[in-house]
Amino acid sequence: IVELNTEKADIILNADQMIFSPNNDGVKDFLTFLPIVRSKTPVTSYRLTIINEKDGSIVNVKEGEGMPPSHIVWRALNKESSNESESLSSATYCSDGFYKATIEVELENKQQAMSTVSGIEIDTTYPNIELDSPYLVFSSNIDGKRATLPITQKSSKEELWQGAIKNESGYVVRNMNWEGEASNFEWDALDNTGNKVSNGKYYYEVFSQDKAGNATTKVLKNIVLDDR
Repeated sequence: IVELNTEKADIILNADQMIFSPNNDGVKDFLTFLPIVRSKTPVTSYRLTIINEKDGSIVNVKEGEGMPPSHIVWRALNKESSNESESLSSATYCSDGFYKATIEVELENKQQAMSTVSGIEIDTTYPNIELDSPYLVFSSNIDGKRATLPITQKSSKEELWQGAIKNESGYVVRNMNWEGEASNFEWDALDNTGNKVSNGKYYYEVFSQDKAGNATTKVLKNIVLDDR
């Protein structure tokens, strides 16, 4: 009796994140694919293909014999050499945009199976903001001019901008947050509880980090409150 083995593999391709920023800043610089294959019949080969969703071009292929590794790292390189340090030093990175990955496996019985993950985003654009103020020394006791500190902000649209007025020791005296673009504001020399802060030097710091891990911090220094 000859048994015909027509078993097909069950395969699922996952990714540890769906957006990353391969700009070598140490935050979300690479993505890891996590293939799961279930089959009693041995796997003879695998092929992972990464495709640019915009034009359908193949940007990277990882393939080998036997079962696929449980973790497959993609650093957004168009092609990767076997020598990782050499590859990264002369790397050509994929452009910002959306990509999909498909893994295919072939079993010993020649049956094939595949799984796809779509909507993987590469984003290497940092949040952007410019700060300005017409003056940095002010007195909240004066009626009219320079009774508050006006700060103008021109920023990119982000999920969240976090601003803080800090004293010379770095202690936060006033917080403010904006969704989308950071707005202009005037500091009235009050802290978060509504009390007037003491005379001295301060600085304003604003920060944003997007979903891909790109982070930007800008500082406006040498703010002086003088109510003498």
